[in-house]
Amino acid sequence: ASVFDKYPSSWAAAGSIRILGYGRTRAQMECLYAFIECHEKAIETFTHLERFPGLLLCLQGVLEAARQDLLVLEELNPRRFFYAKHALALKIILSNRMRILEEQVEQGWISAG
Repeated sequence: ASVFDKYPSSWAAAGSIRILGYGRTRAQMECLYAFIECHEKAIETFTHLERFPGLLLCLQGVLEAARQDLLVLEELNPRRFFYAKHALALKIILSNRMRILEEQVEQGWISAG
């Protein structure tokens, strides 16, 4: 828990101060998720890593540690993790839709503007 969570609820402006901890949880979750996704794509893309089994094993160990960190984060802040996970899912869906729209504009199916 962060300092903001320990702020007593009986004090003035407790609600607005305790909300500040959510941003930290969301940032940690988004960073870990992006780290995991990026490295998994790199492992899939670079087939030459099979020639270096030690490096591949090390990368998989690091990814497993990051997944464990995500589980710990969820265990520490279940409600914040729930909301951050859904916000991240919405961000991913919207970015995919934006990418599709940009591709259709480039192909001339939709006019730009």
